[in-house]
Amino acid sequence: MSFSVEIKKSLTFYNYNNEQEKIILYSYLKNTTTHTEDGFIICKNRINKVSRFIFSLIKNNISSNTKINVKTLREYKNYYFYIPKDKFLNFINTMKNKVNNIFNKNNILLVRSYSVGLFLSKGYMNTPSTKNYHLELKIKELNEEEKFLKLTKKLGFDWKKIKQKKAIYIKKPKMISDFLKFINAVDATLAFEDHIINRDMFNNINRLNNIDISNERKSLSTSLKQKATAEEIIKNETIYKTLNNKETIILNLRLNNPEATYLEIIKLAKNEHNLNINKTYIHNLFKKLSNNK
Repeated sequence: MSFSVEIKKSLTFYNYNNEQEKIILYSYLKNTTTHTEDGFIICKNRINKVSRFIFSLIKNNISSNTKINVKTLREYKNYYFYIPKDKFLNFINTMKNKVNNIFNKNNILLVRSYSVGLFLSKGYMNTPSTKNYHLELKIKELNEEEKFLKLTKKLGFDWKKIKQKKAIYIKKPKMISDFLKFINAVDATLAFEDHIINRDMFNNINRLNNIDISNERKSLSTSLKQKATAEEIIKNETIYKTLNNKETIILNLRLNNPEATYLEIIKLAKNEHNLNINKTYIHNLFKKLSNNK
């Protein structure tokens, strides 16, 4: 089951009042695909739970004579609603004026209902496990789209347009999460935020591992270069004889422990020779010796 389907199903469980139901139904019918046949406006849906929810809204708010027909195409059930054309048009025309008033008066609660209808109609969100997040809506009428964008921008939603698809979308995780909360898709919000947390945790662990690996490679590279320097200095008696006892000990410790880290060399110097040195001393010693080769 896709994440979009899960969201749509969850939206049908909420208890809406009659005014909210009408706004949801208007938004759904206005933005879904319909055609006319024998005095009926026909539209369809593939999700059983959503179809039953919409059918109930149509019967209660448009016409009790609405019929539903189930057809199976390519193993998928399609639920077709047959709504009397005159009743359909009367409902749409009446509600259009109410929806315009809702936008004009910045009625956030009813814009939420309008958003529910939009998502139930042609809303889409890809699964959170994909690399890029994407939530998309479609609004057929340009005037309503502009009013929706203007009002929801005040709520923090920065929708982008896809002109070819006549769609709007958001991609930022926080914005998507806020929109899911806005339409009361509670379970989907929790699932989405859990995934974000898990992904961030995984990325942080990977980042730390990569840093550790990088540091290990740098440390090994430095150690091997110092070993090569030590070998050359020992072969060069003139330079080797100029070294004091402390420098000679460190040189031989590096030669005999080519892969040891600075901390390991420091520990060996202390335990085996009672010498107190630090990383800076080792680094500067081999830098001096490298320049004198």
